[in-house]
Amino acid sequence: MDDIPIEEIGFDESFKILATHFFGAFSKVITDFEIINLPKKADVLVVEADKPIAQYVRIFDYFKTYNIVEFKSVKDSFRMAEDFPNILIYIGGLLLNKKNATIGNTTFTVLSSRKPKRFLGAYKEHVQTLKNGVYLIKAIVQVPVYIVCANEIEGDFDSELALVKEFSTGNERIRFIEKVLDGVLKGNRQFDEFLHIAFSLYRDEINSILSKKGVSMTIVEKNIRAWNEQL
Repeated sequence: MDDIPIEEIGFDESFKILATHFFGAFSKVITDFEIINLPKKADVLVVEADKPIAQYVRIFDYFKTYNIVEFKSVKDSFRMAEDFPNILIYIGGLLLNKKNATIGNTTFTVLSSRKPKRFLGAYKEHVQTLKNGVYLIKAIVQVPVYIVCANEIEGDFDSELALVKEFSTGNERIRFIEKVLDGVLKGNRQFDEFLHIAFSLYRDEINSILSKKGVSMTIVEKNIRAWNEQL
């Protein structure tokens, strides 16, 4: 495997790729959302849904028309002093820049690899658990703010769950990698993209898992080479 060149993709770029492909199948995704007088943020995107999307999602079933998503990876955890003010800035910027956006049709989501305990603790009296791993905070602004914790999300292993679990940590990430590998080795092309990005982010962990399983590398090698050619 060491002789296979792997396209290096960072956490933020990986999230943009997966989120664009998943949400883009049924809505418009803006990955370069920009606030006037502020630099672009690679980990912020906007999902615009001009029609109901409930049939396509179960984790993000609270989405409305305009949905801001801020991604916080293991290398960029949520920090109250820096990231909390950005929530207000991004919401205000979207409401100002999108003429059809209103308080009633806009949401804000923090998708986080690590649970932002300090953030949730600061608003504990106003936190509502909607489902495992999804929290709603109503007291920040009139626009609802949701926290999605990658490690706590549960459900059937489909593309939506994989989008979130790709950025989980510890044992949850190991379980995710094992499921993706099993799917790919069984010929399930649905998870090809998740495998390629996982190789870029967690190559040592994947090599360790395959070594313990004693799995032949042939199919995986072909998959990675095919993805490199596409990229």
